[in-house]
Amino acid sequence: MLEGAKKEGYQKGVEYVISKILKNKPDMLLDDIAQMVEVDVSLVQKVKVESKRRSVYYFED
Repeated sequence: MLEGAKKEGYQKGVEYVISKILKNKPDMLLDDIAQMVEVDVSLVQKVKVESKRRSVYYFED
């Protein structure tokens, strides 16, 4: 049980770091971000898509 919580916490932390990089360095290539954070590029793409969805909802209010 604790192992699952650690894994989920690590995942959330990595996603947070990726989202901050995308926000602060929007011109940085996704491959470069993935290499820097040491994750698969598909995770970086997922975070980018989710962050765009959140920003669209944010501006619609």
